[in-house]
Amino acid sequence: MNFAHVGLVVAFFASACMCPWWLTVFLGVILLALFGNVPLVVIGGLLMDFIFGAPIPSLLGFSYLYAMLFLFLGALSWYLRRTLSE
Repeated sequence: MNFAHVGLVVAFFASACMCPWWLTVFLGVILLALFGNVPLVVIGGLLMDFIFGAPIPSLLGFSYLYAMLFLFLGALSWYLRRTLSE
């Protein structure tokens, strides 16, 4: 882990607590694209859900929207890395 990686992880978790959702998603996409840190990004999504999440009536009370978004982005990142590296 180099300094840029650690700095980006710290910025991601700080933005998950204090910044708008779109900035956190942007930093999560950068983490996935550059380093492939799926577990860290999903943990950040869970942190956002625990802090800001509320049950969504239209989704039958589902409240883990950010975690599922980051899990989907992580799966997409894994798939693209696998298919593009061949």
